[in-house]
Amino acid sequence: MSKKKVCIWLHGLGDSGGGWTFLKTLFKDAYPHLSWRFPDAPMQPVSLAGGEAMRSWMDLDGLPVTSRTPEDRNGYESSTRLIHELIEKEVGAGYEPSQIYLGGFSQGGSMSLYAGLKYKAPLAGLISFSGWLPQKLWDSELSKSQILKSSRVLLVHGTRDSKVLHDRSVAAKNALSTGGVESVVLESFPGDHTFAEESEEWLANFFRESDEK
Repeated sequence: MSKKKVCIWLHGLGDSGGGWTFLKTLFKDAYPHLSWRFPDAPMQPVSLAGGEAMRSWMDLDGLPVTSRTPEDRNGYESSTRLIHELIEKEVGAGYEPSQIYLGGFSQGGSMSLYAGLKYKAPLAGLISFSGWLPQKLWDSELSKSQILKSSRVLLVHGTRDSKVLHDRSVAAKNALSTGGVESVVLESFPGDHTFAEESEEWLANFFRESDEK
C-alpha cells in the first residue's frame, strides 16, 4: 500500500485556492492516499493591475512574463515564509517532507520552485504548470541550494502561452538540470495559459514515479 502523501497547490494571480479543487476529484480514485491543500495567496496591490489589490504571491509589473520581467524579491521571500509555514503544519500533522508535494499554476508554479528549493529538506516533488523560475534569484540563491540533488521537478507549459512565455519553462529546465537537480521533466503542449487535457496524465505519472522510489 502506498505511503500517504499530501500536495499543497498554489493558484495563479487573481485566482483562489478554490479554483483548483477539481484536482482532488481528478485523482481521488487513482491516488486515494494523496490529500490536497489549496491555500489562498494574500491580498496585496499588484502593479500590472494599476495597484489594485488582488490575491497574489508576488508583485508583477506586466505580462507576458519574459526573461526581462523584474523579480519581486520581497514578494518571493514573504510568500516563501507563508508556504514554509504550510509545509511545517503538514509536518506537524505527521507527514515527512518526502511525503509533501509543492505545486502550482503560473505565479503559483514560480513560487513552488522558489519556496520548494529554499525549504530545509527535499520534498516529494515540485510542480510548475505554466510557471517560471526567477532567474536572478536562481543565480544568487537557489543554485547554491543543497536540496537540488534530491529534488524531482515536473514542468508543464503551453507552447503558445501568451501570459508566461513557454521559453520560461525551457530556461527553468536547463537551469535546474545543469544545477544538479536529480530529475527534471518538461512536458509541452500546443496551447495557451491553461491546464491542458494531457496534464492529468503527466501529473499522474509524476505521482506514480514518486511512489515507486
